Amino acid sequence: MSIYDKASLIQIPSGYKAGKLYSVIPNSGAGNFTHTRNGAAKRVNSQGLIETVNANVPRLDYPFIDGVAQDCPYLLLEPLRTNYAPYSEDFNNWGDVGTTITPNAIISPNGTLDASKLVSTTNNWRKSSSFTASSGVTYTFSIYAKLDTSTSTTTTRLEVYNGAGSLAANYNLSNETISNSGFTSVFIERLKDDWYRIGGTYTAGGTNNILYVYPSAGYGTAGTMYFWAAQQEAGTYASSYISTNGSPVTRLVDQCEIASGLEDVIGQTEGTFFIDF
Repeated sequence: MSIYDKASLIQIPSGYKAGKLYSVIPNSGAGNFTHTRNGAAKRVNSQGLIETVNANVPRLDYPFIDGVAQDCPYLLLEPLRTNYAPYSEDFNNWGDVGTTITPNAIISPNGTLDASKLVSTTNNWRKSSSFTASSGVTYTFSIYAKLDTSTSTTTTRLEVYNGAGSLAANYNLSNETISNSGFTSVFIERLKDDWYRIGGTYTAGGTNNILYVYPSAGYGTAGTMYFWAAQQEAGTYASSYISTNGSPVTRLVDQCEIASGLEDVIGQTEGTFFIDF
């Protein structure tokens, strides 16, 4: 007899519907979890694509390892987050002139032809987006980027003016290395079809914050790069993508629980929990 034969409650997770996450044991339904989230949110599906699920639907998210979505999902539970980048995918509405933008140039991580191609010259380097921050608060800036393999560009630069000074990091997508010169922490994650999510964390030193995206290694350098889905959020890590189109958008909190009746499934005086999270 295995330890699973003795279990009172097993949640892997697997089966679900809006408002419900089914447990494997018991099969009577007494161990099912109630899931609430008062709004839509995104997950990575089993094909490795970012998709939107409706309110109250549990998000079974498939993690990436070396660009491959794994077979076994996990339950994605996140706190409330707001994307303060008002035009997350429309770089024509970002500031700075001179950088050439080609919308709908390539398939994005959501499987749709809606990612943009940015081309800079030695005199016009970047695009920018401003937002009002709270001084002293930690923020994480992230974006999805992909190499244009028909060019020699290997590196993109992210920069933030935090209200007191500039912070930046260079991300080499060819060898997956980062040169950081100011962010508290940085990250690079390889996704499906050689897309990367890149970003960094910092603390605002004033209220006027500006995000900068370079399709090259920085000032005075020409380059070409594909971009999609910028996100600026208060927090020490990047959460799942929140799309915007003209103003900040908030994703509401996930909550998954057995609100009542747990005493009928698990004894109240003693027991053992195994949790993988």
